[in-house]
Formats: sequence, C-alpha cells, structure tokens
Amino acid sequence: MYRALGLKMLRLGMEMKDGPKLRKLLDETSIDFRDGDIILDGEIVSRLIRTQEVSMAASGCSAFPIVREKMVDVQQKMGESKSVIMDGRDICEVVFPNARYKYFITAEPEERAKRRYKELIDKGQKISYEEVLTQIRQRDLNDSTRAASPMKKSSRRRAFRHHSHDCRRGSKTYLRPGFKKRRKSSAKVLRSYML
Repeated sequence: MYRALGLKMLRLGMEMKDGPKLRKLLDETSIDFRDGDIILDGEIVSRLIRTQEVSMAASGCSAFPIVREKMVDVQQKMGESKSVIMDGRDICEVVFPNARYKYFITAEPEERAKRRYKELIDKGQKISYEEVLTQIRQRDLNDSTRAASPMKKSSRRRAFRHHSHDCRRGSKTYLRPGFKKRRKSSAKVLRSYML
C-alpha cells in the first residue's frame, strides 16, 4: 500500500515531505487489495509498484506519521471486512498487534539483493547489483530508525532467517503451522518481512 502511494507521489512529482499537499493527497487517494492485485484509485498497479524507484518512494513516504495513520486505518478496516494474509514492516506490531499467528522473515541484505536484482533484470529494468544492494540497505536503515512505527522484531513473533533455499519451500515451512490451525478457526495469519 505504501508502494502505491509512493507511485502516486512519483507520478505527481511531489516532494517527500509532510504538509498540506500530502494531507490533501491522502484524502483524495483510494487504495485497496482485491483478487491478488493492488488497486490505486481504480487502477491495477501491482506490476508498476515493483521497481526500485517505487521501493525507495514507499520507504520515504512511510516515514510520515500522517501517512502511517492513514494506511493503518485502511489495513485494519480491510482486515475487519475480509479474511487476509498481510505482509509488511509494521503489520504485526502496529496494524494487527493481537494477531494469533505472526512471522518475522528476514535474510541477509546480499541475499535479498540477489533476488531483487534478478527480478528487476527479468522485467527488463537496467540496474546493477550494487545499486540494488545499496538501496536495500538504505531502506532497511530508514525503516528501522524512523520515528513513526519503526520496523522491529517482537518476542511474540516466530522468527525465520531465510537463506539461499527457494522462497516457495521456505514459505511452506514458515506458514504450515498457521494454515493447519486456520482450518479450524478464522484467525489471521500475518507476516512482517524484509525480503
């Protein structure tokens, strides 16, 4: 969702700073998740938000308390209206602090950079591995030191360090306990991650 807002700010050429313009933008912006897609003001933007430029814009705009308040409100209403599996850097601690199942999944910056670099190259984007690694490290720093809802691991979450094995196999390992029990309950399964 932060990526969608970051995309909109980039499109409008807006500076990453708080103020009346940002507040007006939030009031005029609609973001939803439907059928596996992120919808920004009625437009499916799932593919458009996966660039490094948008990643950095998302990290930038997410530092503003007013943005986080708006997004948390939207996410909580979404969780109340439908069954969801959410991931994000503050989902477990801020958005759904009382969720029954929580997972903190991470990997070394170098491993995450390899995956993201391959993803971007496969999509035809021109970028170097070093640029991707630098941006990932900067985003981690931004997100873990911001004043509003900094990313952190709680003792109430199951923590996994994800290395070189494939994501699909890893996800089965991480989520199996939650999904087994979810068949008997309506509890949400949430992930907070750094992949």
